[in-house]
Amino acid sequence: MPRWVLLALLTLPLPAAAAEPDVWAAARDGDTARVKALLAAGVGVDAATRYGATPLYFAAANGHLELVDYLVGLGADPNVRDAFYMWTPLSAALRQGHVEVAVRLIRAGAEDVLFPPLVHGVELGLPAVVAAAVEQGPVYDFEKNAALALAREAGSEELAALVAKARVREGLATVAVAPEKLHALAGRYRSPERSVEVFERDGGLWLRDGAEIRLAALSPHHFRSPDDHDLGVMLTGRLGLPERLRLVRGASAELFWRSDPEAGELVSAAPPAAPEAAGDIAARGAPINWPSFRGPDASGIGDGQGVPTTWDVASGRNVRWKREVPGLAHSSPVVWGERVFLTTAIATDGSAPPTDEPEDDSGVGDLVEHAWKVLALDTATGEVLWQQTAGVAVPLTDRHSLASHANSTPATDGARLVVVFPTLGMRCYSVTGELLWSKELGPLNAGNYFDASSHWGFASSPILHEGTVILQADVHEGAFVAAYELATGRELWKTAREEISTWATPLVVRGPAGDELVTNGTTIRGYDPRTGRELWRLRPNSEQVVPTPVAAGGLVYVTTGYPPAFPIYALRPGRRGDLSSAVGVPGNDAFAWSRERGGAYMSTPIVYRGLLYIPNGGGRLSTYDASTGEPVYRARFSRGGGFTGSPVAADGRLYFPNQDGLIVVVKAGRTYEEVAVNDMQEQTMATPAISDGALYVRTRGHLYALAEDEGPHAP
Repeated sequence: MPRWVLLALLTLPLPAAAAEPDVWAAARDGDTARVKALLAAGVGVDAATRYGATPLYFAAANGHLELVDYLVGLGADPNVRDAFYMWTPLSAALRQGHVEVAVRLIRAGAEDVLFPPLVHGVELGLPAVVAAAVEQGPVYDFEKNAALALAREAGSEELAALVAKARVREGLATVAVAPEKLHALAGRYRSPERSVEVFERDGGLWLRDGAEIRLAALSPHHFRSPDDHDLGVMLTGRLGLPERLRLVRGASAELFWRSDPEAGELVSAAPPAAPEAAGDIAARGAPINWPSFRGPDASGIGDGQGVPTTWDVASGRNVRWKREVPGLAHSSPVVWGERVFLTTAIATDGSAPPTDEPEDDSGVGDLVEHAWKVLALDTATGEVLWQQTAGVAVPLTDRHSLASHANSTPATDGARLVVVFPTLGMRCYSVTGELLWSKELGPLNAGNYFDASSHWGFASSPILHEGTVILQADVHEGAFVAAYELATGRELWKTAREEISTWATPLVVRGPAGDELVTNGTTIRGYDPRTGRELWRLRPNSEQVVPTPVAAGGLVYVTTGYPPAFPIYALRPGRRGDLSSAVGVPGNDAFAWSRERGGAYMSTPIVYRGLLYIPNGGGRLSTYDASTGEPVYRARFSRGGGFTGSPVAADGRLYFPNQDGLIVVVKAGRTYEEVAVNDMQEQTMATPAISDGALYVRTRGHLYALAEDEGPHAP
C-alpha cells in the first residue's frame, strides 16, 4: 500500500460509535470543548454506555454545571436511567452532592420516580433541592408523607415547612409490569427490627405486613396501595434486581433490605478458651506440592501435612523461619519440593508504596518506576536460592489501595515456573531460575466496571493444564481467555470475552463429556480448554467478580458477592448452552442446587469434608451442605475483619486469613467451633500455602513458614 494512502487512512475521522468512549470521558472530566467537538463530529448527544449512562449523566454526576446546561440545551434526555444503580442524571448529581446541578436539572424537567427529588432532598438535608421539587410538583401523597416523616425525624422545621407546600398529584396512573419482573421483586425484606414479605397473587404484587395488602404499579419498581393511599412501596436495586424496600405508611418511612430467609440466625462466636495441644495435630504424611493459587486442583486443601493451629510471630513459637520480602505484592506463595516461589514489585527509588484510597476510586497514583522480581526460597531455611528481575519499568496502569503491581500468583509444574505482571506480560523460568521465554500481553488494565478510566490492578493468576498455560484476562479493553504452550509460550488459542473487569482465576474440571475450563465473570462460562470454544454460559451474576470457581464431589461451585446478584451455584459439569433459564427451576439437571443470595465478594470459598464454607464481610462465615445446599450454620468470628485472601484447610481445621493480619482457625464440622486466633501483626492479603509440615503465610512485608517446633511425624 502506498505511504500516502496509509497516511490518509490514519487521518480519517473515527466512526461515531468508536468515539463514544471519548465523549463519556470528556463529559466525566468536564471538558466542554472536547464534548462539543465530538458531538459536532457525529456522536449522539444521548450516546449510552452498556449501563445506559450518557454524557449528561457523567457531567451531572461529576458536577460540571456549564456542560450540563449545554447538553440540556441540545435536548439531552434528563431522565435517562443507568441500568446498574438505576440512577438518573438527577439522582447521580444528588448522590455526589452537586446541589446546583440537581436544582438546574429539576427546573429543566428532570423527574425520578424511583428516587423522588422531594424525598431524596429531605434525606440529604438539601433545602434548595426540596424547594425546587416543590416548585416543580405535583407529587404522590405518600411521597409527601415520606418527606414529612423524614424531615420531622431529622428535626428540621425548615424542610418540613417546605415539604408542606408540595401539591399532591390527583389520580393513580398505573402501569403494567412484566410477570418476570414482578417475580424478581418477590421475597422477604428485613430491617433491624422486623421483616415484611412481597409476594405474587392474581398476576400482581402484594405486601404481607401483618395484613395482606394489594399493590398497584406506578413504575416497575414503585408501587402504591389502591385501597390505602397513605401506603407506598419503593423497591430499588442495581441492574434491576431488588436490594432495598422503602415502605411509606402515613407519616412513617421504613427501610428494609432483601434477606435470605433460609440462612438461619447469626451466631456470635466466643474466643477459643485455650490453644489446642500439639498432640491434637494430625501426623504428617508424605509431602505435597502446592503448585498454583489454592494448591492441588485449586482446592485449598492440604491434609496430611501436620501444620500447626497456633503460633506466635513475636516470640517465634511454631515459626520455622521468617523472611523479609521487599516491595509490595499480594500474590500468594507456591511450593514445589524444597522450593517456595513468590513474586514482588519494588519501587526503584526506594519510596514506600502509597496506601490511601482516592475519593474517586480511580487509583492511588503508584506510577513510579518498579522492578518486578521472582524469588525462590529454601523451604527448610527461608534462604533465597535465587531471584530474577523480570523487568524494570513505570507501571502501565495504576492500582487500587488494596491491590499491588504483583497480584497474580505463580504456577509451576516442578520444572517450569510461570509468572504474570500486568505491565511486563508473562514470563516462564526454570525452577532453577533461568528465563525460558516471555510473552507480551499488552497493558492489562482492570478497574471499576462503571468507569473505564479507573485503574485497580490485574489479579487473575495463570493455571497449568496438560502442557499449556491458561490465562483469564478480563480487562477494560480487549478481555480474553487464552492458552499458551508451556514449553515455548506459543499462543495456542485465544477467545475474546464480552466481560468487563474481573479478578477471578479460572479452573479446569473433569466432566462427563471431558475437561471444562470454568471462568467466573459477569457471565459465568465454560470452555473447552483445548480449543477455547464456549460450551455453556450462566447469569445472573455480580458486576464485580473476584472469587475463583471451586470443584468438589463432582460439582462446580461458583459464588460472587457484589450487586446486583449474590448467587451460589452448584453446577454439574457436562451441560451445554445457556443455563440461565434453568436457575431455580425444580428438578433441572444443570444444577445440584443454587441460591440467589449468600455469595462472597472477595474471598474464594472452600469445600471441605462435605461442607461449603463462605467467609464474607464483617467477619461472617456461612456454611452449607455441599451436596444439597441446606444451611448448616452462620457464625461471626470472635475477631472480625474483611477477607481478601482465601481460606485453606488441613487435617480437620480451616484457616481464614483476614486483611487485619488475623488467621482464625476453625474446626471442620456442622457446628461452629473456633480453635485459635493467630495475629500475624501485619496486613495479610494473600492466600496461605501448605506443604510438608508448614503453613506458608505472606504478609505485607514478610513470608513466614509456620511449623510445629516439635510436631509429630508419621513413622
